[in-house]
Amino acid sequence: MAEITYRCKTKTLPGTQYAELNRAARKVFHEIEKKTKRQTYIRCPYFNKEKVFIKSFWDHLTTKGMRDKARRVKLFSCAIELIKENKAIKPEIIFKSKREEVYRFAGISADERKFSVQIRHDFKTGHKYFTSVFPE
Repeated sequence: MAEITYRCKTKTLPGTQYAELNRAARKVFHEIEKKTKRQTYIRCPYFNKEKVFIKSFWDHLTTKGMRDKARRVKLFSCAIELIKENKAIKPEIIFKSKREEVYRFAGISADERKFSVQIRHDFKTGHKYFTSVFPE
């Protein structure tokens, strides 16, 4: 785990049931989606303001169980803030191959919950994908 963590101003989403958390997270997602024309993305200052595509997070979430989905979706807004605002805190490279690299950023929400965000960099396309967020 990285020694330095990004401190978010956003609190985790309120609620405990997946249905209510999903509704709140989708609202945040759709606000971002309205601002983009094709694939939904946000720009990351750490990667020189390159696009980080968000939709792969929802695809990854379908492979998880209900309890795990709820704890990951709860941190969605914090993860978006970390990707959008992090300029200097270096990620940990947890996987590297000829085809891709996976970065892990550490963060703390406004209500003092530690979490990690994973971004996958595909060398073939040059795109970066927000794949996962999970609590520590």
